Amino acid sequence: MKILVIAPMERELVNFNAALSTFDKLKHSYKAVTCDVGKAFAAACTAVELSKEKYDLVVLVGYAGASSSYHQGDFLCPSAARYHDADCPAEIVPELTQEFKLIGKDDCLLLSGDAFMTGDKAEALFAKYGHNVMFDMEGCAICQIAQKHNTPVAVLKYISDTMGKGAENLQSFMEFSHSHTDFRCFVSWLEAL
Repeated sequence: MKILVIAPMERELVNFNAALSTFDKLKHSYKAVTCDVGKAFAAACTAVELSKEKYDLVVLVGYAGASSSYHQGDFLCPSAARYHDADCPAEIVPELTQEFKLIGKDDCLLLSGDAFMTGDKAEALFAKYGHNVMFDMEGCAICQIAQKHNTPVAVLKYISDTMGKGAENLQSFMEFSHSHTDFRCFVSWLEAL
């Protein structure tokens, strides 16, 4: 299988490439790129890469926040994704309101939007979608573009922070992302496909 791996931040790309280098033999071929943080960068990067080459799978790797149903350090592969910040009628813009299916093992919904989540922001989303959710800023934008290219998507994330109040999420994220750099479980998961 030919796999395009997208990492929002440079440190996530470095971690993934370092993990790849620890495997003597790989079943799949990988191209790993960084897209920068946010929906616009993620969509643009995905569109550019998929217009240059055909891939069997697009994979988003990195860190994400989650509800308190999960724990810092959990490795999650959600099974669905949707935007949490799309405020428009479904019959007019279905691609912004639909749920995207992901290649994932966990009964977890990825909610994407251009907001760093804190407990205060997340409460309304928990009421709407339940507590089996995680948050990122790129997943759905990648799904939206990949769908146009008939390419499935998987999201592999370490939970860096769970929803607390205010700035503690940012501190949690920064500490975790600098200390948890072993992405070998991401490569192992992909190689098992």
